[in-house]
Amino acid sequence: MVANQSAVSKLSSYGVARSTIQGARLNDDEARKTHAFWRACNYLALGMIYLQDNPLLRRPLEPEHIKNSVGAECL
Repeated sequence: MVANQSAVSKLSSYGVARSTIQGARLNDDEARKTHAFWRACNYLALGMIYLQDNPLLRRPLEPEHIKNSVGAECL
């Protein structure tokens, strides 16, 4: 399939479809909350990947909480 020039310019990073978000930028409080949410998501994801028990670290971390072979389930 060959795209015509009009379709290509619409998909360009400098074309009409460059941004789909309208309105004002995030204020400082919204940016802080978004960043906190992102950090919490990363923390939970890493806990699910590397820990088999105690992912919220409610108890001191011990060697038996850590998975033996990280990534073996992907093989």
